[in-house]
Order: sequence, then C-alpha cells, then structure tokens
Amino acid sequence: MAAIPIKAVNRLVLRKQHLTPDTGDASIVQIASDVCGLHGTIPTTPYLSLLARSRDFTREQLDDELYVKKSLVKVRCMRGTMYVIPIDVFPVMYAALSASTIRSCTSHCRYRGVNENDYERASKQVMTILDSNGSGMTFTEIKNLIGIQLNLSSVLTLMCDSGLIIRGPPQGGWASNKHTYHLLSCYLPKINLSGMSEDDAVARLIHAYLHALGPAGETDIAWWIGLGKAKVRTGLRKIDNAVTYVEVAGLKGSFAALKEDEQLLKGDYTVKDYTISLLPALDGYVMGYKERARYLDAKHYNYVFDRSGNAANTILRNGRIIGVWDTDMTQGPRVKVYLFRQEADAITIKKIRAEAVRTGKFIFRKNPAVKECDSMIPLSRRPAGSVMTPLKDS
Repeated sequence: MAAIPIKAVNRLVLRKQHLTPDTGDASIVQIASDVCGLHGTIPTTPYLSLLARSRDFTREQLDDELYVKKSLVKVRCMRGTMYVIPIDVFPVMYAALSASTIRSCTSHCRYRGVNENDYERASKQVMTILDSNGSGMTFTEIKNLIGIQLNLSSVLTLMCDSGLIIRGPPQGGWASNKHTYHLLSCYLPKINLSGMSEDDAVARLIHAYLHALGPAGETDIAWWIGLGKAKVRTGLRKIDNAVTYVEVAGLKGSFAALKEDEQLLKGDYTVKDYTISLLPALDGYVMGYKERARYLDAKHYNYVFDRSGNAANTILRNGRIIGVWDTDMTQGPRVKVYLFRQEADAITIKKIRAEAVRTGKFIFRKNPAVKECDSMIPLSRRPAGSVMTPLKDS
C-alpha cells in the first residue's frame, strides 16, 4: 500500500473516536469502549470528552453508568493515570497493567514514609472498617477511624491498584475527586481480576488501542500503554494475524494498523464540511500518541502541551489542533478561545463559537459569553498545572 495521506489517517481516527457527525448515536458505554477509555485524572474530563462525542449527553448519564448501573468504573491503568473504562475491560486492564502500577505505587508509598509493614497493617484495618460499615466511606471518615499516623492517601491508592477496594461516588459533584471507597468484593461482586495472563491481556489491550487510535507507531503504543517496547513487540506478535503495517505521508517510520481498517484508509476522505471539536485537557485523542506531528505543527507544541507532555483544552478542526480554549467566571460565565490564526478562517471561527457556547452551557448551566484571545503565554513558560487554566492570563 502506498503511503497514506495524513488527512485520511486523521479522518479515520476521528470516526473511531466518535468525533465526526457520521458516527451515529452510540451509548456512552459503547463510546468509552470504542475510544479505549476516558481519561479521568481531571474529574471533569470524562464528562467533557463525552460531550464532544455525544450531542445530547448529560452529566447524569455518566453518573448513572458509573455509580448506579456500574457498567463503567474509574481505575488507574495506562501509565498509572485514572481512566473511566467499561466493566468488562477492567479485568484486561488489571491483568495487563497492575504489576507495573502496583510497583510504581509501592515505591510512592515508601517515598511517603509507608513501608511494607505499615501498609499491611493499615490495609487490613481499612478492609475491616469498610466491611463493618457495609457501604462506601470517604477518606476523612476512614482516617477518623483508623487511628494510625501515616499517609493514608497512599495506602488507599495502593489498595485500589491492588484490586482490594474501588472508588465510588465522589462527594461534591462532577468536579470533585473526593471519592468514597468501597470493598471491591461488595461493590462489584461478580468481577474476576485473576482470569487472564499478563501477556494475553497486553495483546488484547494493544488490539483495543489500535481499534481506537491506529494506525500508530510502536513508540506511540509503548508510551500510551506505559510498558516497555519489548512487551509491546511481544503483544504485537500475538495479534500478528490481525495487524498490518503502513506508511503515513509526512511521518517517519511504519505504523501498525488493524487489517479491518485497510479498506477504510483507502476510502474517500475529502472533507466537505469542517468537523470542529472542543476537547478537554488530557482527552484521550490528544494524549493517545507520543509523536504528535499527525495533528499539531511543531511551532504550536508549547501552546498545547506543558513540560511534562500533558495536553490543555484543545480546539480541533478535522482532527488537527488549531487552538486552545478555557473557561472563567471573572466577568460572568465565559469561554475563552485562542486560535492559531493562519488556520482560523471565518467559517471555522463561526463553528468554534457555536461549539464554545454549547460546551460553556454544559459547564455553567447557562449560556456563556465567548471571548477570542489575541495572545497566550506558552505552557512551557508556565507553572505545573497550567494545562488546567491555559488562558488564565489572556
């Protein structure tokens, strides 16, 4: 196959990511599955990621699937970061990634002054407290009962990573990270986290990644999954009958793609209309690749990514990042946008403003004003955490 045009690649991935109008009205559980999980380190990100992919999405829909139906769960997985994933994917993620996640979290516990004996003693107490309570408890409620002077946050995180407890409904609404904690055996009594080998799980996870974000390079896969290239190569070999390799015009190296995508990559990807998306910070589409030239010019990199490689809120046109957006309440509800001007014609700006109003109404529960910013301080010159408020000083 000849080198695939980058526009064809981006258009295919946009469709797989439910970011084009022709992807239909899938359920939010199906969307979460198709995009290989919703990034959840920032508590509002899963909601805004779904809003960009489902026109009629409401906050209550995600809360219902997470905390009532429990068809979705919030766990740490890829690169030790938080994701919202379908319940049937949980065993795969756990088998593939728990060893590396637990190893990293154990090291963090030691850094916080919690040694192995401390953890064993504290975790048993937490299990007893949650068992006797019979329902979820907050960090503060557990801390008030445990009676041990140590870094309880590290203990609870390691217990979650180890499959002993799980995060339930947060106190404080959709923007809160103050979760309740539940015994996994009570919260999800039918879940089995020990039924799959690590190698098989890694192979399945790579297949799911390519289904959501392929074609992608080996470096992209290794970075996203958070494992070394040796394990990625082993996983790719296990699914070799489902994978092909293609070249992408303008990008270096070869890219793994599912064979089921070959015909789609050859299709007509002439864009008759602009597809505009406002994605939240750390959205899975933007964070899905180590090499980011496919959707961003190098000269704009420091306006989108901070020094750790974390992505701010982005504005996409047909899969390419053409600007950054933010919100504030200093003069009433506002959505601010900063556009890379050479890519922002009048039609684009009109569509961005409409999408900004829709997004702002979701966030503020009322129509916002829209402000176009004419400058932005690059994130590379800003403090850590500035991806949360990229246009704070604009």
